[in-house]
Amino acid sequence: MAQDFLVTPAAPAYPRSGPATPTWAERYAAIGLFGVFFMSLVMLHVIQRLRPGDELSGDGDVLRQAGYVLAFIWTIAALRVPANLQRLLVIPASFIALLVWCWISLSWSVEPAIAFRRLVLTTIIVITIFLAVDRAGTHRSITVIRNLLLAVLVANYVAVFIIPTGVHLPGESGDTNLVGNWRGFMLHKNFAGPTAAITILFLAFGGRGINRWVKLGLVAAAAYFLYRTHSKTSLGLLVPALLLGWTYLAFGARRLRLVVPFLVLAVIIALVGYGGELAAIIDINETPDALSGRGSIWPILIEYANAHPVTGAGFGSFWNIGPDSPVFGLAASWVATLGNGHNGYLDTLTQLGYPGLIMAAGAVVLLPGWRLVTDTRIHDTTGALLLSLLVFCAFHNLTETSLLDRDVGIWLFMVFVVAGIGKASREGALVRSGLPRGQRDVAQ
Repeated sequence: MAQDFLVTPAAPAYPRSGPATPTWAERYAAIGLFGVFFMSLVMLHVIQRLRPGDELSGDGDVLRQAGYVLAFIWTIAALRVPANLQRLLVIPASFIALLVWCWISLSWSVEPAIAFRRLVLTTIIVITIFLAVDRAGTHRSITVIRNLLLAVLVANYVAVFIIPTGVHLPGESGDTNLVGNWRGFMLHKNFAGPTAAITILFLAFGGRGINRWVKLGLVAAAAYFLYRTHSKTSLGLLVPALLLGWTYLAFGARRLRLVVPFLVLAVIIALVGYGGELAAIIDINETPDALSGRGSIWPILIEYANAHPVTGAGFGSFWNIGPDSPVFGLAASWVATLGNGHNGYLDTLTQLGYPGLIMAAGAVVLLPGWRLVTDTRIHDTTGALLLSLLVFCAFHNLTETSLLDRDVGIWLFMVFVVAGIGKASREGALVRSGLPRGQRDVAQ
């Protein structure tokens, strides 16, 4: 039995590859990481609530973009990247290839100016997260994000009880099912729900240092908030994500043959968690009202992808680019007014074609997942958190879109997972090297 809530005490929660007292570079890197996630989890929602704009225009928000650029410049300058370009090598080759394909796709984009802005934002966020996690280390990175998530949870509760719009109100959209669902200060319950679920994962596998009873209370608070959002996807995915994290803790990457069957089981549970609508997904053309109307959206995306299998529309060039958006040539209904296709993989397919989808799935989901269950250098507690996040985010993209979507929170966590896996592996290798802490820090 575990002596601490949801984690086994067989080893320290995170291997310290550097000295006990963080260096200035580690502190600055942590600040840069905090800045990116703060902009996504807090400021993105505050800015768009205070300054709502035309959802179909594709225009960017200067304040929003400036925040990410500032975090990027801070991280680049603090880590002295211009004088140490080799630091960029922490970004995996598969991820670089994906970004290169995105940039190439601008050459056939319908609105390259809008796509360019979106891709710049995506690229600087990716670079910032990889550099910051690599220098701050997994332990400090996890702690920074966990504490921010807890602050967001508190702020969401405050908003529910003191701000009328902390709950979805009648008449704010055409979907009456939203009325009464909690969203806190966030734009939509589809943002608030996943954030609460991810908070639970960070507490479950990254909550060392928090009193057990305090942790139980925080988990209960996050779980209740998640329930009140009525975010079915997040509710359905939380359990398999937790189960897979516990499985990783129990077996680790040293027993791959035992872990893989549990992974398959988690996949089955996740699919069942969608409320028994798997048949509707398989036969989506016959059930347009399935999955909250997604049956009317996905066939359009598939039709466009089949017509443009190699190129797609170009990065960020299918939705929200004004009257030239390709969706207007395919649908005249409410579908044309949407901002995404509610499926990250189909949206990636329509933008980047099958080559882009393959590269995205490989770089963000398949290769990191394989490394997690085979690399024995990754510490079990760290691996459990990263694997639970990977499963949650990967399956979340089956009914919502965040994959490669600029600063959407789930996408940032997907990038964090890939960066964390690489850093955890390097930390494990340094710990096994037997070098003293000071020399390990120099080796980084």
